[in-house]
Formats: sequence, structure tokens, C-alpha cells
Amino acid sequence: MEVARPSYQDPTAILSREIADCSRVYLGLDSFGAVSCFYLTGWRPLRVGQEVMPAVHLGLSVTRQVTKNTGQIAALYHACLDDTRRWEAQHGRSLVLWCTTASPTVFLVYSQFLRNTEPRVDGTFTERGAGIARAIRADLGVDPDEGATHPFVVPNIATDTLYSDAERRRVERVIRKKRFTVFRDLGVDETRHDRLILHASTPT
Repeated sequence: MEVARPSYQDPTAILSREIADCSRVYLGLDSFGAVSCFYLTGWRPLRVGQEVMPAVHLGLSVTRQVTKNTGQIAALYHACLDDTRRWEAQHGRSLVLWCTTASPTVFLVYSQFLRNTEPRVDGTFTERGAGIARAIRADLGVDPDEGATHPFVVPNIATDTLYSDAERRRVERVIRKKRFTVFRDLGVDETRHDRLILHASTPT
């Protein structure tokens, strides 16, 4: 709870949802053995049309305020990717990696080191990518098409979850520095609890 508190006004709701939804946790420890960051993931398949696709929900990742932008969370991401590579090698199949986010940092980091990310940084997507996004919407308990002008946009899903003032200021700095406008362009508003779906493949 305390690790997540700097990023959210009240992390109770998001922690409850993510802990219930995810099955694996990656932990980062400080020099005293205390948790400095964590990353939750859920391994379960998606049904895309008639196809059942193995998938990993890349869930909540948080770090203490003093360790933001230090690379500790990135180390946990890479540990997860080591696991997905091993699974793919053992089973001879590719995993769909997916998340929902309103964070430009998460979107840009995933777009940088994952493969085949959709939507792309300009908000565009393929027809197959849209089909996977609709399967993710169904997994989230959302009608695949209802209320969305864009298949990757999920309005008002992150109930009782708002970024802290400090996190909002950090997000605004990233947006200005990177000139990143996809959330604004697609109408994803964190204050209305909106989220954007992103899915991708394990990098080689």
C-alpha cells in the first residue's frame, strides 16, 4: 500500500482489482530488504474470434517516489520478459502481452522495448490488433464495442482510481518533454477514469 500511495490519491481500489486479477508478482528490494517497487502480472488466455491465444496481463507497476526514473521498475519488466521468452520457447507459441493505462510513461516504455505494440504512438492500429483489443475488452467485462469510438479506448473503467497531484505533474512533464499527445487525441481522460488498452509481443 505505501509503495503505491505516492502515485494515487487512494490506491485501495486499484490494488484490490489488480491483486484479484493477477497471479504473479515481481519485487524490487532496497538495500535494507524493504520493498521499493513491485509489478503484478496475470497469465491467462484471450479468446480472439474462434482462436484462443495465450496471454499475459501486464498489470500494476509502482515504485516509491524516490526511486522513480531509476530503472528499478525496468528491471522488473525485464524479469517478466525473461519468463515470457522461456514460456514461448517451451510451448512454441507467442504470447499476447497487454495492459490498460493512462500513463504516457508506461505507454512509451512498452512501445520502446516490446514488439508489435498497438495502438502505435500515433494512435493507429491494424484490423487484427483491433480484434485483440476487443477480446481484451471482453476479458475486462466491457462490451467489445459499446461506448468506444476507438477499440483501444475504455471509458470510465478505473473506478475510484485517480493519480496523485505529484503523479499528474510528473505525467504533464513527460507529455511536454516527449510531445506525446495520443491520450489527448483519443480522448482518454484519467480524471474520468478512462484507460487505453495496449497490446504487444515479446521482444526477441
